[in-house]
Amino acid sequence: MPDRPLVAVCITCRNSGVTIEYTIRSIALLKYPRDRLVVIVVDGGSTDDTVEKAGRLLRLYGLRHEIVVKPCNIPAGRNECIDRAVRAGARYLLFVDSDVVIADKHVLSKLLELEEKYGPCVVQANAVFKTFRGLDELRLFASRVAEMDGGGDGGKGVVVAAMWCGMGLTLVPVE
Repeated sequence: MPDRPLVAVCITCRNSGVTIEYTIRSIALLKYPRDRLVVIVVDGGSTDDTVEKAGRLLRLYGLRHEIVVKPCNIPAGRNECIDRAVRAGARYLLFVDSDVVIADKHVLSKLLELEEKYGPCVVQANAVFKTFRGLDELRLFASRVAEMDGGGDGGKGVVVAAMWCGMGLTLVPVE
């Protein structure tokens, strides 16, 4: 994929100060040109340090970004992300939940290849869910996953038709 499209990474959050740093670090480590990414964070009215952490980390990693603080629920936050992504000229939206840590640093390229091969569609990456006994265990795990470069499928990806799709790590064409 020689001409990389502009992708808006859309994060909706509220009181995600514990997890947002791992999410942003895993986005910053994606094997995708930074000049072809824009990160849009819509905060639904956090009362913790989510907004400050997100801003500091996005600047630290040199990611083009926009942070919107707007009391809203998740669907309204996603709509705000979509509006801002379209204004930014993004061709694709990558929805990433604020508690998702991306292990496969090539996942965005893989999702784009599947979308290019099969036409406009919604493409979702596999997700693994884990519970933790406390914040220290969560922080250690998330830090390790954010730094890894796993994939496990040899870069092939698997395509299946699905009746339902969660939005935790999902690529959607803007068209």
